[in-house]
Amino acid sequence: MFVLPLVLTGAFDLWRPHLRPRMKLGESSHLRFADGSWMRDFEAEAQRRSSVGVFLRSPYAAAIYGYLGAVRSGVVGGSDGVLFFRERLEYRPGSTEAVAGPVVARISALERRFRERDAALVPMLVPEKEFLLPDHLPKSVRPRDDLYRRTVEELASRGVSTPDLLTLLRGATAAGARVSTYTDTHWTGTGALIAIEAAAAAAGLAKPPAERSTRMAEVARIPDCGDLLYFNGVRVEALLSGGIEVGLARHETPMDLFPVLMKLGPDGAPAPRMALPSPPERLPLALAGTSFSIHEYLYDVGEMLSSVTDLPVKTFTFQAIGPVLPLRILQGTTDPLPKSTIWEIPTSFAFSGGRALEGSDLLLTAMPPFRYDVAATVPAAVVPRRLFSAATSPNAAFALPPGRVLHEGRGVVYLRLVGSVQSAPAGAF
Repeated sequence: MFVLPLVLTGAFDLWRPHLRPRMKLGESSHLRFADGSWMRDFEAEAQRRSSVGVFLRSPYAAAIYGYLGAVRSGVVGGSDGVLFFRERLEYRPGSTEAVAGPVVARISALERRFRERDAALVPMLVPEKEFLLPDHLPKSVRPRDDLYRRTVEELASRGVSTPDLLTLLRGATAAGARVSTYTDTHWTGTGALIAIEAAAAAAGLAKPPAERSTRMAEVARIPDCGDLLYFNGVRVEALLSGGIEVGLARHETPMDLFPVLMKLGPDGAPAPRMALPSPPERLPLALAGTSFSIHEYLYDVGEMLSSVTDLPVKTFTFQAIGPVLPLRILQGTTDPLPKSTIWEIPTSFAFSGGRALEGSDLLLTAMPPFRYDVAATVPAAVVPRRLFSAATSPNAAFALPPGRVLHEGRGVVYLRLVGSVQSAPAGAF
């Protein structure tokens, strides 16, 4: 009974293969899967190029999720259709001090290093979804509030200005605001705006709302169809376009509509980005962030920060890359340092998965100035998540020779290290 579907599938794929670029397999070690198997590469490539597989895989994943609540091994299904990332619920073992202490020490040392260079660093510890929606977690899993609170309290005791976003965002949730999405790992535009207001206030740069020249306002609404549905096998593009997957997935989660926020001027029209000062004039404000700063559909935290402070903001934000490399890029490409820098640190990179701000020693290490360029941009659907390798970690990335790809995010951007400012080829930037 299985032979006929296999034969028909293979015949259709040979007649009309899926139109997507072929991967160049085996040319570089960072494109090898974890088990190093060429067969795994071949199978994955065949699966991605199968027209039948591409057509059926997403509706099937949406159907078994919507009707059975079935999720993949890397996803945890909570109550009311709320999804969580499994790896972010796996905290490093140890006491509060043993886990939070190294994080506090590293952030404090870096903040002192910035102060020595007449610059302010404001760490913004981002409480991730499990902290903001604990009542939706399975009963066997609880967020470690002790780690977040100890880190914020210890930083404050050492004179490091940092907002307590856990208290603020939970308070907003208790008041009825939706600060975190159900099917995405990130906060909503509402949650992001609350966080950036607090971070700007901690930096002493927030202007009273009545005195601001722009405002953040809702301009559209899109369904709550986030990256956890993507990891569960559902095409986000189909959800956004109102495909069959929306109806299938809605049986499990309400698929609420979330506001898309944009910076508007006094006349209600979209406000242009504020021009950055030209070198050698010093940057007034920078944001070193992760995907919490650049949600693909809902908001741009850099523009939020500019609206709240009425200052031009230079952003160093990348998806799926962690908090260390954006700040290292800021350090290596900005001289002098910006007067103030907001540094976004998601809790998973501080407390989960054994990472403990992995590679943060690089931030305290003297290195020559360097530059990077955008090697390529690729549609999200083309690059498989499993392409992550050691080359994406900050330690390995900066040990690579010039010209090597640093980061393979969710198909968003490839960064290529060019070298020091002195040796960078003309016209490379």
